[in-house]
Amino acid sequence: MLDHEIAYIHLRDTNPDYIRAFIANDAMTIPAYMKNGKEIRPDRPGPVFSVMPDGNLHTRYTARTRSIAWKDDPVTQAENKILSEFLDSESPCIYRATLQSGQGLISNNV
Repeated sequence: MLDHEIAYIHLRDTNPDYIRAFIANDAMTIPAYMKNGKEIRPDRPGPVFSVMPDGNLHTRYTARTRSIAWKDDPVTQAENKILSEFLDSESPCIYRATLQSGQGLISNNV
């Protein structure tokens, strides 16, 4: 688990252009869902980072490598790589745990 604001700060401090790329409305796209040749849900493009009306940071991100399409430009591709490497790091900002049978996690969409 990682606070999304820490991820934002890490990317911003690494290269401010990364934030500009991840606020683009087409930074990442969840492809259309097709079933029996029929489109059930269309493509869902959107930014990774956006600011909500109340001023809070909103993050829409997945580390999936399938069922996701990243904008095909050098900055977005580099940023996604940097974020992925950060998520795989031993940063003390990242909390890792394995839930056991009967355990759960209550969170704000971690």
